[in-house]
Amino acid sequence: MQMLHSVYDLQEAIDQNEWRYILWKSSEFVHLFDPTDVVYDESIIDRMAAGDRHCNTFYQSYAEVLSFHSKFK
Repeated sequence: MQMLHSVYDLQEAIDQNEWRYILWKSSEFVHLFDPTDVVYDESIIDRMAAGDRHCNTFYQSYAEVLSFHSKFK
C-alpha cells in the first residue's frame, strides 16, 4: 500500500511528459530483458566497472522477481 502511495506522489511531482517517458523506458527494459545476460560469477563481477556492477546487481534482483511467477515470462 505504501508503495502505491509513493508512486502516486512521484507521479504528481513529475511532469506528465517526463512520467510518460519513464514508463516507456521501463516497459522497454522489461520487454528486452534477457535473464541469460545476468552474471552470477563473483570473479567476473569483481573485474567489472562500477557502473556495470550496479547494473548487474539490478539485473540479478529483477531476475529474482521474474522467478516468482511463471506468467512473468
